[in-house]
Amino acid sequence: MKRQFLIETDSEYQTRAVQQIKAMIDDMRRIIRLLDEDIAADEARVRVYDPTDIAYPWAAKAMSDRRANLKQTIASLEQRLPAQIEASI
Repeated sequence: MKRQFLIETDSEYQTRAVQQIKAMIDDMRRIIRLLDEDIAADEARVRVYDPTDIAYPWAAKAMSDRRANLKQTIASLEQRLPAQIEASI
C-alpha cells in the first residue's frame, strides 16, 4: 500500500489547527457538564454537599479535581486560540 502524504500550505495547517483546538475545547466542555452531573448525583446519594466535610465522597472529590484541571486546560487553549487564528489568516 502506498503512503499518501498530505501536502498543505501553512495557512491550511493553521486553519486545521484552529479547528482541532475548537473541537478539543467543545469536547472538554461536554466532559465538564457530564462531571457536574456525576458530582451532583454522588453528593445527592451521600447527602453531603460540602467538600470540606469528612464524609464527602472521594469520587466526587476526584471528579471535582478533574473538572478543575479541564477548566484550566480550556483557559490555556483559549489563550492560544487568537494567535492560531491570526496565523491562519
